[in-house]
Amino acid sequence: EPTTLAEKIRSMIDALPSPTPRNSRTFPKPMPPARDAEGRPIPPPGAIPIKDKKLIAKLYNPNVMNAEGSESDSVWSILESFGARSHDGSTGGDNSSTWSDDSIMMYSPLFPTEESLVEIAASHIVPASNPPAPLRPQALWQRKWPWWKKPAVAPADGSTDKEKSREGNQPAAPATPIRVWIPSTTKISVQVMWWGYRLYLPPPVLAILSQEQLEATKRAATITAALTWLFTHIPISLLPPPVQPALLLLQKIVPYLGYIGTFISWSWSTIKGYDVAGYGVILSATWLLPVALLPGTW
Repeated sequence: EPTTLAEKIRSMIDALPSPTPRNSRTFPKPMPPARDAEGRPIPPPGAIPIKDKKLIAKLYNPNVMNAEGSESDSVWSILESFGARSHDGSTGGDNSSTWSDDSIMMYSPLFPTEESLVEIAASHIVPASNPPAPLRPQALWQRKWPWWKKPAVAPADGSTDKEKSREGNQPAAPATPIRVWIPSTTKISVQVMWWGYRLYLPPPVLAILSQEQLEATKRAATITAALTWLFTHIPISLLPPPVQPALLLLQKIVPYLGYIGTFISWSWSTIKGYDVAGYGVILSATWLLPVALLPGTW
């Protein structure tokens, strides 16, 4: 059940130790991974921070995470709907702020040069009119078991109707506007959030990486080099404090980018199949398994 899985992912991410800034400005060089008998890349030691094999299998499965073949929202969408937790345990989205800066998106070229810079993505603000009400426990049960209905109980003194009347007369709190990031149509885009990160590969990038003369090892090296440059050139100290912990987590996977690039290259035929509308492909991963980038339709 996607909602149950998303809840488990959130609780486990909340339990992860807080990342700390690096003492050194240099990063370990990503190395090509070992492979099994079928050529599939093997995750290096330390690349998987959790031990639950059943959960790992789900986090590696795009059918599960995308809720493919189901009418339910994907696990990714449910995680986004939760919002980031603040330090006091509540969720983000305080109405006193203009918007919640708990995510950020950046652009990077596929072939960076000495003159290249990491760019903050374009965005626009969308008024969050009529925000959905939080799900009560019975609403969660009804989502899991649609046939379940709470028996109606008539109030003895009509107090329930009075309470409903008072609630209906209270003005609704103003909704917090939402920042919507706009992926690049020519460059790699990476979006970093409290629950994980996403790569957006637009059609021009897909076309280059799909060239027939491009060998799998060359494709893996190209992806690894592009991600290494991007992850190591993010000016974390200049970005909003709410997103800095997630960016530190992103930089902690730099030593495993050799595996990630090889895994993407090894899965390339499957990844290309998700570009059904010609807009490109999204690759998503959680901080519980940051080396498992799963494809989705843009």
